[in-house]
Amino acid sequence: MMTREQYVEQMKKQLDEWNAKLGEWEQEVQKAQASVKSRYAVQIEALQRQRDETIRRLNEARDSSQAA
Repeated sequence: MMTREQYVEQMKKQLDEWNAKLGEWEQEVQKAQASVKSRYAVQIEALQRQRDETIRRLNEARDSSQAA
């Protein structure tokens, strides 16, 4: 049978292992979030360019119809 001190020591070791694993997982999440952020940034930039081009064409169409 385990003594109280042995039990406490075993639980401390288990907690240390869990804390280490949590630290690894938190780092993985941060990396994943960074990659997701960069993917979203690329998509956002593409959509902004598309929006700006559409606004430019709309302004051209509006200006040409006013001149006519």
